[in-house]
Amino acid sequence: MTITKERDECFRELFLRNHARWIGIARAYADESQRDDLLQEIMLQVWKSLGGFAGRSSIGTWAYRIALNTTLAWQRASRQRTHHLKTNSKAIDHLADQAEGDSFEIRVLDEFLSSLSKADRALMLLYLD
Repeated sequence: MTITKERDECFRELFLRNHARWIGIARAYADESQRDDLLQEIMLQVWKSLGGFAGRSSIGTWAYRIALNTTLAWQRASRQRTHHLKTNSKAIDHLADQAEGDSFEIRVLDEFLSSLSKADRALMLLYLD
């Protein structure tokens, strides 16, 4: 029981320290309609992997790597799922962004980040963080 309690406390601390980072990763790599699902998947994978943390790096760096790997796997799977659905989703997403009231700056940043390669996007997220 104490192991679970320690794991719960460790995850809670990781969550509090890294939640904004994980949201930034989700914003940069997922469409608005999928961000919450991706964020939940990141948290699940960090939770599931917590027992395997070996301490060779800081736990924050380790959690960031889990989040990024989860996101890249999510993106590959998403591409495979939606490959056959060629719709005008960018126009729909653009209208949804406007309807949700995102600030102009956030929309510009999202568009800029989505235009970058995966590696450049990851570097830019680290810089912005």
